[in-house]
Amino acid sequence: MFFAGVLLVLRHLHVWRIQTDASKDAKHRRFLKSQMRRRTLTSSAIAVLGLDMAALYWIPREPMLFTIIVCFAFLLIFLIFVMASIDFLAVSHAVRLEQSRSDKATQELVREYRRMKNMTKGNNDSD
Repeated sequence: MFFAGVLLVLRHLHVWRIQTDASKDAKHRRFLKSQMRRRTLTSSAIAVLGLDMAALYWIPREPMLFTIIVCFAFLLIFLIFVMASIDFLAVSHAVRLEQSRSDKATQELVREYRRMKNMTKGNNDSD
């Protein structure tokens, strides 16, 4: 699980670099940076959870230490779910904003198309 978390961090950094290089919009770049931070933090928590689970195997079964490690594992699991939920909400909000911009642009193109179509009909009728 530790290695999966590390691989996820590296993957998120790689995807972030590619998307940032392709984006010219400063607002979109800020969103991508925030997204990368959320996702790398979540992936890091997964890696630490893997180390925590490995510690359960290697550390002697002293009740107090075992309880602390298990509580830390549950805290990490809670953090992972919270960060994943925050990322889900942020991405869905960004998708909705982009979709509304796209809908407005589509409506504007349809209006322009109809206006030009009416202009060509008017020119054909006068000929």
